[in-house]
Amino acid sequence: MRKENQKIKLLKIWEILRTESDEDHTVSTNELLARLADDGIDAERKAIYDDIKTLVEWGYPVECKRTRVNEYFVRDTGFSTAELRVLMDSVQAANFVSVQNAKVLTYKIAALAGNNKGELLAVNTEAVEGKRKTDTAWESISSVARAIEHRRKISFRYFDYDINKSKVYRTRWGGGDLYVINPRILVCREDNYYLIGHFDGNRKYVNFRLDRMDEVKVLSDRRDTPDWVKEYPASRFRKETFGMFSGKKVRVNLVCTETPRVIDVILDKFGFDTALKSLGDGRFYVSVTVQLSPVFYAWLMSVADIVTLADPDEAKAGYRKWLEMALSKIDQSKAES
Repeated sequence: MRKENQKIKLLKIWEILRTESDEDHTVSTNELLARLADDGIDAERKAIYDDIKTLVEWGYPVECKRTRVNEYFVRDTGFSTAELRVLMDSVQAANFVSVQNAKVLTYKIAALAGNNKGELLAVNTEAVEGKRKTDTAWESISSVARAIEHRRKISFRYFDYDINKSKVYRTRWGGGDLYVINPRILVCREDNYYLIGHFDGNRKYVNFRLDRMDEVKVLSDRRDTPDWVKEYPASRFRKETFGMFSGKKVRVNLVCTETPRVIDVILDKFGFDTALKSLGDGRFYVSVTVQLSPVFYAWLMSVADIVTLADPDEAKAGYRKWLEMALSKIDQSKAES
């Protein structure tokens, strides 16, 4: 057994140094000997020196800090703490990743920082409120990514939510609810994950949210790439399709048209946990806390045909003032032209 353990000694030394050391956390020869002994691997001090030399000669980035005793470390040449923080915060903010999977991913990313920094990074990352409780998109992402990689078509069913937050599947032309599409790229946009692709015979791109795609299957049919796609790649479409401002926080009441599309708009904007109350006349009521700002008023304007600001008066006055300002700008531009 002793001879067999010796075969893995060099690998264990590298593993210890790679995961537990950096410029600020060195590992001495004595500590290496003790760690190896814990794993049933006998080693002598001179053998450690020879093993470190072998690692260095073969290009492994092991460095020695010479003090009273030799102390070894692997300089961090991977992700910086700031880079890992960006990745972790992005995972936490993505509402298409459930709280549980966000936690798992966070610790996996943190592990890239090594034992010394990883745990500190992970425990100091807070989950974003309002995240989805389910991972309807998780397997879909894997399937779609695989289809794009292997240039295959996919099939899926697409749904909206009704007033009770139950799934309502969309029907396609001809009455069926099965979509078959040529997938091109995946895009993160406004806290959601989208697939951009095209149907056979159509000369335009369409996009679908992955968390609204059910029963995604990779088909054996190869993806179609017509000439118009070669001339107009999906990456260009993504760039051509179109802020955060702070303001006074108030509770506003909205009256909305009760259709799946409008329900989607409200749940997307204010979170899946938002309470929806049907008024029984083809409209529903929602009360949400917002920060009064030009961005909020611009959003209200963009959905003016389906969402009405009911109160409070303070919010309506601000909205009216913003609209008057916008109209005055239009009139001003006409006078100057």
